Amino acid sequence: MPTTTPSPTPAAATPDWTELCRAQTERLQVADPLLGVTPPPEEGETPEVLGVGGSSGAIWGILREATVRPDDPLSAWVPLHRQILQIRSAAPPDTTAFALLTRWLSRLEPSEGLDAGRRAAVVRLPVVERELALPLLDAGFVPQTTTAIRRVAATDAATPTDGAAPTDGAAPAAARAGSGVTLRSPVPEDREALLDLAVEMHASDVHHRSAFARPDMGAIMGHYVEEMLGFPEGWAHVAIDDDGTLLGLVSLDPPEHSTWAAPSTSLAPTVYLGMAAVTVRARQRGVGGALVRAVHGQAARTGQAAILLDHAALSPLSSTFWHRQGYRPLATTWLRPV
Repeated sequence: MPTTTPSPTPAAATPDWTELCRAQTERLQVADPLLGVTPPPEEGETPEVLGVGGSSGAIWGILREATVRPDDPLSAWVPLHRQILQIRSAAPPDTTAFALLTRWLSRLEPSEGLDAGRRAAVVRLPVVERELALPLLDAGFVPQTTTAIRRVAATDAATPTDGAAPTDGAAPAAARAGSGVTLRSPVPEDREALLDLAVEMHASDVHHRSAFARPDMGAIMGHYVEEMLGFPEGWAHVAIDDDGTLLGLVSLDPPEHSTWAAPSTSLAPTVYLGMAAVTVRARQRGVGGALVRAVHGQAARTGQAAILLDHAALSPLSSTFWHRQGYRPLATTWLRPV
C-alpha cells in the first residue's frame, strides 16, 4: 500500500542509478534468471524522470521519446511517435505504480483522435513484474507484443535442413513438414512470393494489434525480404509445395543483426528470430514446425545459447504455436494511444 497520504508523494531525490539498476537486476533475476541486466542511463546522461514514494520504497520512471518516419521499416511494428516509460524499482512495486503511471500520463498532451499507430505511450516490462499488470490495464494499456525465449539444446543440431538425410535414419525435416513439402534456402526468384507472404503475415499482426498499417506496406516489407535474401546460407528457409508454391518462410537473424535484442537476456550468445510465416491455406500441415526446427538447428550448429523472438500478444494462434516450439514469455510491451 502507499505511504500515509491518500496518494503517494513524489520521491525526494534522484537515485544512484547504477545501484538502483543493480538492485532491480538482482531482484528480477531471482524471479527469472534468463532476464538481462537492467541498464542505467548512459554516462553523462541526465534523463527526465518521475519518482513516487511508496511503502516498499520509491519507484522511478525514466521518460524517453522516440519517432520513426512512416516509410521507415521499423514503423511496421512501432508507433510513429512513442512516449516511453522505463520503470526502475529496487523492491517489487506496489500500488504506487498506478500513481506513477497517472502522473506520467497526465503530462502527455492528448492528440486529436486516438491512434496507437501514430502516437502511443509505451511500457515494456518483464512478465515477472506481475504487480504492474493490473495498474497498466486500469490505465488503459493493452499488451502489444510478447518477447519470448528458448534455450538452444545440443540435440537441435541434429535437425537436417534443405532436405538432407539425417545420420540417425530419421525422416528428413522436409518430409516431416508434410507430404510433398520441401525446405530449402530462399533464392532471388522467390522474391515476389516472399513479399506476398510477408504482407500477409503483417496484415495478421495488424489484426491482432501488434503491428501498424502504413501507406506503402509493399516497400516496407520488401526491406525485410531483401534482408532475408541477403543472409548467409542456413539463416533463412522457405517451405515449397510439390507444385512449386511457396508455403512458408522463416529467418533467423545472424549474430551481427541480433545485437539490439541480445541485452534482453542473461544468456549469450543469443540470436533473434525475425520472421516466421505460413500462408493460411497451408496451415495444420506441420510446415511451421519444420521451418522453426530448421533454424533451431542453425542456432545449435553455430553455438548460440538462446533464441529470442517477438509475437503478437493478443493472438491465440501465435501464443500457442510458439509455446509448442519451446518458447516461453520473457517480457511484454504495453501500449496506450495518447
